[in-house]
Amino acid sequence: MSNLLMAGKKVLVVGIANDKSIAYGVAKKLHEQGAELAITYLNDKAERFVR
Repeated sequence: MSNLLMAGKKVLVVGIANDKSIAYGVAKKLHEQGAELAITYLNDKAERFVR
C-alpha cells in the first residue's frame, strides 16, 4: 500500500506569494503526497517559489 495519500489527485493551489505563505506550505505537502498541482502565484517575484 502506498503512503502517497494524494496520488492521482489533481489540485489547484491559488496565491503563492513566497516561501512563508500558507499556500506555499499547502502546495509543498500536497506535492510530497503525490498530488499533481496547478498553481497561481502573486507576481513575477513569487515565480521562483513555484519553480
